[in-house]
Amino acid sequence: MSASLKSGLQSTGGQRTISAAVLALLALIAWLTWEARASDRSRRVAAEGVLRDYAAFAAWQFERAVRGYLSSHLSMSLSAVPRDPVRPGAPLPHPSLLSESVARCRCGFQEEVRFAFAVDLSAETIMVDRPLDPELESALSRFVGIGHELGRGIAVARDRRDEDGRGPGVLRFDSLAGSPYVLALAVVRDRSESPRALYGLAADPRHFTEDFARIVRDQPLLPPSLIGELPNDSALWIRISHPAAGTILGTGPDSSRATSTVVTDTVAPSLGGLILTVAPRREIAQSLLIGGVPSSRLPLYLSLLTLAVALTGIALVQLRRARELERLRARFVASVSHEIRTPLAQIAMFSETLMLERERSPEERRHFSRVIFRESKRLSNLVQGVLHFARADARTAQVTMERVDLSAEVREVVEGFAPLAAAADVRLDPLLTGPAPARVDAGAFRQILLNLLDNAVKYGPRGQTVTVRLDRADGEVLVSVEDQGPGIPHADRDRVFEAFTRLERSKETRVAGAGIGLSVVRQLVSAHGGRVWIDAADNGARVTFSVPAA
Repeated sequence: MSASLKSGLQSTGGQRTISAAVLALLALIAWLTWEARASDRSRRVAAEGVLRDYAAFAAWQFERAVRGYLSSHLSMSLSAVPRDPVRPGAPLPHPSLLSESVARCRCGFQEEVRFAFAVDLSAETIMVDRPLDPELESALSRFVGIGHELGRGIAVARDRRDEDGRGPGVLRFDSLAGSPYVLALAVVRDRSESPRALYGLAADPRHFTEDFARIVRDQPLLPPSLIGELPNDSALWIRISHPAAGTILGTGPDSSRATSTVVTDTVAPSLGGLILTVAPRREIAQSLLIGGVPSSRLPLYLSLLTLAVALTGIALVQLRRARELERLRARFVASVSHEIRTPLAQIAMFSETLMLERERSPEERRHFSRVIFRESKRLSNLVQGVLHFARADARTAQVTMERVDLSAEVREVVEGFAPLAAAADVRLDPLLTGPAPARVDAGAFRQILLNLLDNAVKYGPRGQTVTVRLDRADGEVLVSVEDQGPGIPHADRDRVFEAFTRLERSKETRVAGAGIGLSVVRQLVSAHGGRVWIDAADNGARVTFSVPAA
């Protein structure tokens, strides 16, 4: 097995090992990220469970305070309702006694009473203590239809709450004529213990807002040992609402500042069935949890995973480029070897013929000598091109600038290249208009021109004319080589200057070449501070480069 083949196999094996190691590292970081996500979820669930327990405790405390307040409020508001059974046919007390009672004692609904009413369930009539809007009076009339059922429910609730059967009635949140109301309702019985009348006070639900806010302000809902002197509305998000009355109280701007540990409790239906919603704020979670809220390691692992994915992508791209470079270098070596083998074979064959004196005439001897000279020149040009490419690839290429007459240099290069052109039946036509002084490296300039002439002869048809032009413009000297070949497509005119690049048609026609000629041209032109480009000529392609004029 050759050394180059062994080296190639070792390189391929090393690249596979690196690829496997990079992918294994990526898999490890992905697994750690998954584990961190699972761990964070578990810790978050545990923390939310603790916070939910605190919220449940606060909701229970708040519900007790609200229930006590509503119960006493209801008792005071309905204290004037007759408790003794009413005789059959006896007139019912006027409902104004309720509003007058709360006004005298300044208790219950006294500030927000809208009206008082009484429903005579036997006569199915309604009495009110003041004139009402027709729409509101119409809405109130539905209590006549539901009065018996509602009265029995109130009586049962009263009997369950008070042993003597003389306890307060119930609170009911309702909507009358499109507006929310809170109704304090009590039932009056006849001597058969059946509901005879339904008395009620109607008030604005907003009457409770200030009192509920005072409960939040004064009632300790969480242990002081945990939150210290922090107010409840700073530690908790609290909302009191009812489907018919909407939100009665809300601490804080909205629920978006609360954690996901929301707890809901409900006041007894006989006291209005208010819905209490409590949640600890995120700001207080650090105090409620021992050690604080666990920080998530997921962002760190996600950052590592992102970095690993990026590095893996870069590594795989670089490995792919390395494999492609190995393939290109192998093809380059094969192409150069093939190009070197051809002139060497001809030099060896004709040299052996001359050495053995097998030529048949002096003319044949001179022909053999010309072939040997021509192939040696081709071999020298090829070696020079490879050396220039190797120096440029290793970043060691240097040019020594000096004043040179490019007209003379072009003429000399064309004359030296003429035998190679003649062998391909190509005529060279230098169009030189006079001296053209410039600051260049003479050896590098010759190599640039030789590479362009070699390409023009190699890729053009037999019998063509290759034109070399020399012009001056804007402090530059322009040198162009124009052939009569198939030309270069516009999309490929930048790509052909890249190393090891050959067009598909060149591969199909089996034109020999290593794909470094134009790459060397661009590198040497750039070293002179010039530029190189390709244009379409009348019958082929025209490659032009510029160097600074002297």
